Amino acid sequence: MWGGTVLAQDPQFSQYYAAPLYHNPAFAGGAGRDRFVLNYRNQWPSIPGAFVTYAFSYDHYARKYNSGFGISATTDKAGSGNLRSSSLGAAYAYQLALNRVWMVRAGLQFGYAFRNIDYFRLTFGDQVDPRGFAQRPTNDMTQFNIENIGYFDVSSGFLLYSRQFWFGMGAHHMNEPNQSLVESNSGLPMRMTFTAGTVIPLQSRVIRSRNIRKGLEPDKSLTPSVLYKFQGEFDQMDIGCYIYYKPLAVGFWYRGLPVKNYRQGLYNHDAVVLLLGVKQPNYRIGYSYDLTISGLGANTGGAHEISLTYEFDTKVKLKKKPKLIPCPKF
Repeated sequence: MWGGTVLAQDPQFSQYYAAPLYHNPAFAGGAGRDRFVLNYRNQWPSIPGAFVTYAFSYDHYARKYNSGFGISATTDKAGSGNLRSSSLGAAYAYQLALNRVWMVRAGLQFGYAFRNIDYFRLTFGDQVDPRGFAQRPTNDMTQFNIENIGYFDVSSGFLLYSRQFWFGMGAHHMNEPNQSLVESNSGLPMRMTFTAGTVIPLQSRVIRSRNIRKGLEPDKSLTPSVLYKFQGEFDQMDIGCYIYYKPLAVGFWYRGLPVKNYRQGLYNHDAVVLLLGVKQPNYRIGYSYDLTISGLGANTGGAHEISLTYEFDTKVKLKKKPKLIPCPKF
């Protein structure tokens, strides 16, 4: 047997802009109309006890109050013990025009989360002998007298953007709640996320100007973007780009941190991500695959991820459409 310090980490999505409220509450109402989002991720399916994550969100833009409102739910299952973490949250974001070019949004989210585990699906040290697994009760479960735990969670974030550029920051688990299932205090480390990018239209100036006047997105564009995140001792970066040629989108990313040397001379090379998506005026569907390039190798089965976004206008007709956040839609 072995022992040591174990730090919990949040689940991640390769299609990070297809899970807007999960990464930053300032995205609430950012679509300028009502938006439903569904996300599914199956990470390392070839390994027993793989990580499976589901997420849902709905957000609404209230133009009269320059505000966005949103609700979100996430559930994550991991390990042979069926460790399950679930959360519910409500987000609010306020939008302010700094000048004719730049907008800023500030968001806040309050949530409640709970965790549980099935201890009877675990194998403990005193259940193993030289002949293998022994069918007998364990005495090690005495320290695991908590089957589930719930806690409040607080997150915040902001976005700065124009028609072509954006930068955002999110702070999650600001209260660092205790999420331990054993008789100890294990605060969930704060997770920080930083996002940035730009949209490069691949069309003539005439067509581009016409789309800007009508509040439309480019039909052809290149969108480089980066996401940097850290939580506790761990940090990582996603860097890549989307190529959009209406109605198709293709994406390519590298996830890791090659400039940082970790313990034992190892570098953080996690995965190469490939995406294919379809974007229509009211809905978007994206599929991505993570090709594992870390020491775990291809035996993990990579990761499969699907996102579905549906947007629709409310009955209120706007004389002027709000300036939309230009970041990727997948």
